[in-house]
Amino acid sequence: MQITEKIDKHQIRELLSKGWLTHDAMWFYNVYKDMGIEKANKMNLAAIEAMSAIEVRRYLKALGYPKDTVFTSFKDFSDFFEKAFSILQADFMDTQYTIHGHNMVKWKWNTCFAHTGLTHLGAIEQYQCGVLLRIQTWLKTLGIRYTMEPEITGCLMHSRGACEGIFRFYFDT
Repeated sequence: MQITEKIDKHQIRELLSKGWLTHDAMWFYNVYKDMGIEKANKMNLAAIEAMSAIEVRRYLKALGYPKDTVFTSFKDFSDFFEKAFSILQADFMDTQYTIHGHNMVKWKWNTCFAHTGLTHLGAIEQYQCGVLLRIQTWLKTLGIRYTMEPEITGCLMHSRGACEGIFRFYFDT
């Protein structure tokens, strides 16, 4: 019997995403416990940045884009982003993004697994968010000029009571 006869693609994605993020959380927890929050933040952000640069190239390949793809229009980039994010986003992530007009994407986390976990750990005050760094690294790797409002320092859910903002892109077309 094929595994896909018992578990559909959606369930497989959810299971793999939860497994990956559980590993990430346990890795962070153990570094935090052994070396403190400053070292855990530093190592976590470095790991996310390194992983995300590789990840976005894998999404390009999986979605059939040439290896040397350079997005020159917001339409082309937003088409890629929607496809990649539809693979990446698991249901439990409880996030949404909307494309607004030309050159703008609004994002919002309704709840955040990192905020929840770091609050339980008692380290939310000093936590440096790496969740949005993942997307920022995609943009950097793809050579896309953007600004993000607000800039992330710490945890927005903790400091502002909401994790939401805007990416503005600088495409001519």
